[in-house]
This record gives sequence, C-alpha cells and structure tokens, in this order.
Amino acid sequence: MMRPPPLFQTQRLVGRKPTLEDAAVIFELYASNPEVTRFMSWLPHKNQEETQMFLRWAMNAFEEARQVPYVLCLAGTGEIVGMIQIDINPTPQSREANFHASFGYVIAPCYCRRGFASEALKYLVDWALAQPNIQRAWAYCDVENEASEGVMLKAGMEREGILRRYAVRPALGRTPRDSIVCSKVS
Repeated sequence: MMRPPPLFQTQRLVGRKPTLEDAAVIFELYASNPEVTRFMSWLPHKNQEETQMFLRWAMNAFEEARQVPYVLCLAGTGEIVGMIQIDINPTPQSREANFHASFGYVIAPCYCRRGFASEALKYLVDWALAQPNIQRAWAYCDVENEASEGVMLKAGMEREGILRRYAVRPALGRTPRDSIVCSKVS
C-alpha cells in the first residue's frame, strides 16, 4: 500500500498527524465558524466534543493511509493554521493500479490570503505525482468558492470544468451543488 509521508515540511509549514490535543485550537480557529464551513461538506462544530470526534476519525484515517489528514502548523512556532487531506484511491477502471489522489483543505480565517493552503497543496500534489502509480491529482470546490479555486490554480492545477450537482454543502441546503474541478496530471 502506498503511504503518504507521515510528516511534511514546506518553506513555511509543517504538516503533521492530528492529535486530540488539537481540538480546542481547531474548534476556536475555524471548526465552529459558520463562515469557514459555508462551502464545506460539514456543518460548524457545536462544541469541542464534536471536534474531538472528528479528530479521532482523523487519527484513525491517518493510520490507515487511504485518507490522510494533516494538521498544518507554522514552521518554527507550531501554531495551527488549518488542515489538508490527501485521499489515495484506485480509479474505477482498476482496483490495483492507476491511482489518483484527491485533496481537501481548510485554513483558519486569520491565516487566509497568505498562500498557506496553496503551499501545502502544491507540496502534496507534487509528492503524489512523483509516485509511480499516481497519474492524476485533483480537487474540487463549490462554484461560488473563488478563494478555493484560486488555491488550486496557485498550486499548479488547471481548471477542468464544472461537475454538475456534485456535492452537498449542508450550510447551503440539501440539494447537491455544482463544483469546479481542477487537476494536475503526470
């Protein structure tokens, strides 16, 4: 099984395994913020216990290595700025080869517009495409989420188009919404 790196470092960030000790900071920084979660697949956390539940899932997913969520911290200080996740899955055509990697990310509002998400995404996209069995790295966002599309483009991905009625954004309703899809291929 292909395993993403257990830890990664960019010029300004460290991506590391989540811990339960991160719950209070993640809850306060962004997980409880309705504006942050507006375009996410999850609603704002009501309390730290919800964040701890998520982190328990994240820690297990990290160990299983199919979905690998990283806590993003400033290099040097260790301050949490957000999270990024890489999912490595076989394509529908082949369960053994021709893997693709998909990504999701969230950055706390006080750290937005500093290039942290695109820096972390670029690192993981480059790592994924350097693997012999991964030919496609991709991510998507709500059509109204211009900032997220900008992150993908700055990370070296290209816009492929729109996936119609692709993802539900609970904060915006129960109807699946259109999503912009961007990718980089080897």
